Amino acid sequence: MSLKLLFRIILILTSLLLVVAGLPESELITTTEKPIAESRDSLEATDRLLKSVTEKDLDILLPAAKDLLKSASQNLESEKYPEAKLALDSVVFLISKTMNDSLMITYHELQYTYFLKTHQYDSAYKHLKAAHNKSYKRIELENKNKILKEEERLVLIGKKDQQIDTQKQQINQQIHIRLFLILLIISVIIVLGLILFLNYNVRKANLKILKQQTEITELTSDLDKLLVEKNSLLRELHHRVKNNLAVLAGIFDYQYKLTKGEEEKQLLAGINARIDSIALIHQQVYSYEVLSEIPAEPFLNELVVNLFDLHNPSLRIDHKVICDKKITTDDKLCFSLGIILNELLSISIKLTRPAEQALDCIIRFESEEFKLVLKYDDKNKNANFENIDQGEKSISLYLINTITEQFGGEFKWSGTNGFHAWISIPE
Repeated sequence: MSLKLLFRIILILTSLLLVVAGLPESELITTTEKPIAESRDSLEATDRLLKSVTEKDLDILLPAAKDLLKSASQNLESEKYPEAKLALDSVVFLISKTMNDSLMITYHELQYTYFLKTHQYDSAYKHLKAAHNKSYKRIELENKNKILKEEERLVLIGKKDQQIDTQKQQINQQIHIRLFLILLIISVIIVLGLILFLNYNVRKANLKILKQQTEITELTSDLDKLLVEKNSLLRELHHRVKNNLAVLAGIFDYQYKLTKGEEEKQLLAGINARIDSIALIHQQVYSYEVLSEIPAEPFLNELVVNLFDLHNPSLRIDHKVICDKKITTDDKLCFSLGIILNELLSISIKLTRPAEQALDCIIRFESEEFKLVLKYDDKNKNANFENIDQGEKSISLYLINTITEQFGGEFKWSGTNGFHAWISIPE
């Protein structure tokens, strides 16, 4: 039955080709805009024939459809448009029975080429769109099939993995239980060992602490004795220094009374004033209990007031001490600063000034770039400070410079528009 059906199809297609072959060339071109009347009866017959096709005959019809599509493609390349149209119209029914998407896509692509070459653009667009839709649906269906297969594969893999994970969990639980028991036993042994070890160390440490406490107690007792002895020696030393300074002051005062020359008397008076100043500075410095950290601000404020009272109590004073509260110094530097301030103040006091004018000075003690800087400014513009490096006042400058050099510092002064001094000492 299948061979007979195929034979009848081939006979019908051959008769259609013979009818078309008898047309002139001009009519072949015009047939793109209207159907071929002579082949209509043959197409209807073919349609009736194809409707009777069963699924068992599809394997035989597929090669026939492919041959018709190949013939249509060759006719389009040879610009035999009527033959191509006839082949396409014949194969569409065959493809509809086979339900083959690949052949249907090829059919729409050839129809698109045919209508495009015969300038029927609307029909060409429709077939192009149909080809794209078929291609998209085919690709979408293939993708869905692939996704379904992949999901099935993943489900199977997931089931296997789940079984494997379940087995692993069971094995891990058994291993964890065994490890826990082993670790518990080891931990108990370690804890017991640590308790014994710590107990031994605590006893040993307690014995060591008792021994150290005994030694510390003995050392503290010795240090207390040494401190008492040191304080006693310091008090004795300060007392002797004070007595010696008093003796020197008495000697120079007695010599001052015996001296008749004015120049000698001024020299002795200056020496005596310096001795009194040193005694005052010594008494103030060593009044602090901690000599290694003497606060600079209260020391300088108190020292300046005492020095003014010592030199000239009747002189009206308008002074200001500006000092960083964080600066602390030792007894050696405080003593040297006291001598320097005494010499600076003595220069300002000794110079002639009107009786109604007060001594106006500013003293600054600051920390600048790893240096301690002492600035002294006497704002008295009426006094002559330009020649203070001559005569008795030059001794003051010499003492200030000598003390500054002992600390590795620098000393500068100026007598223009008052008296200004600048001393820097490394910290």
